[in-house]
Amino acid sequence: MEKYMKKHTEKYMDRHMEIMKQLLEKREELQNGNPDICKWAKEQGLSYAFSEEGYLLAACRKEVCLTQDGNAVWPFLRDGTPRENLSEKKQERMVLIFTGPKTAFQTEVPLPCGFSVKEIICQDHVFTIRSDSGQGDLAGTFPVMREALTLAESLYCSEKGVSEETLLKCCYEYLTEDHQNYLKKAEQEKLFLSGRNNRTAKADNFYRNENGDYVCNFTAELWGDRAEIYAVCSEKSGQTNKMRSKLSKYLNSHIQWIHEQKKQIQKAVLDEDMVSLACEWMEEYERTGENGKSCYELEDGSLLPAPVTEELFLSSLHIGGIHAYCEENKITFELFLDTEPDFFACHSIEVFITAAPERTYRIKVNGLAG
Repeated sequence: MEKYMKKHTEKYMDRHMEIMKQLLEKREELQNGNPDICKWAKEQGLSYAFSEEGYLLAACRKEVCLTQDGNAVWPFLRDGTPRENLSEKKQERMVLIFTGPKTAFQTEVPLPCGFSVKEIICQDHVFTIRSDSGQGDLAGTFPVMREALTLAESLYCSEKGVSEETLLKCCYEYLTEDHQNYLKKAEQEKLFLSGRNNRTAKADNFYRNENGDYVCNFTAELWGDRAEIYAVCSEKSGQTNKMRSKLSKYLNSHIQWIHEQKKQIQKAVLDEDMVSLACEWMEEYERTGENGKSCYELEDGSLLPAPVTEELFLSSLHIGGIHAYCEENKITFELFLDTEPDFFACHSIEVFITAAPERTYRIKVNGLAG
């Protein structure tokens, strides 16, 4: 029996892995709509769609191995060797295949029992998996879907396997909630960007805290991106309304300077050799690509040319947030510069900008924070 199971498993692996291998090899032609390749995909029973960023989401029907408890389980260990003591139980069902843009990055997750895929479409970065089996459709961006189905994927690749209850929870609770949160954020972003002036604090933004200081918290559009700004001004005297108006004008004039002096601030960051530091932090992600050139493989499977160049570094740099401290005739800004992609593992570059009464500015890069 063990000999039969090993042979059957190897045959299963050869057939399924061959389809997956060809899917990777043919992805560019598939994305470009090559008629022969599209015909091949249809013959393999593949439903698929590409996002604007080049992510590929596909689904196909296959025999899924089951544990003695009836959980769906991937028949191989992480290193690719067949799993020992595998049950003979199998069940035909749909599986999702996640593939990163232009990479060999690929993961597989089974769909709930009985789920049948009618089609997969992608519009405005959102994939929709339409069902023709009476079950609800699934929707989400590539990152949202991967995040929501992480638990299912992890259990599927474990000895325990993933239960039907967990699959339903991941698909119809976690994914639904994460997708709704994405839609809310997208709508907020749309409303924010439609505003006439997104770089100013208004007098109404200021309030008095328990220490009597004036505090302001608002979102501004700086360097083409959104940044959260938090300001504390230790002005105790004066009528409240007049003081709010005075502080908002004072703060806005300096915020405008930061927006306009992007190149000067970037130069200060470059002078601290942050590009070399980014290369050091990215060393563990460095790989040799199919073309023989060095690249970084990011967590979402996408590839980035290596090493980090000055041009790439500057294009990734944006203001994540600003803390402002006003005291007497001096104001100090603490800028947190982030990179996208993230070169510093969720750390920010901390930059202090001090403005004197005569409107002279001093910029100091303080390294990484966070």
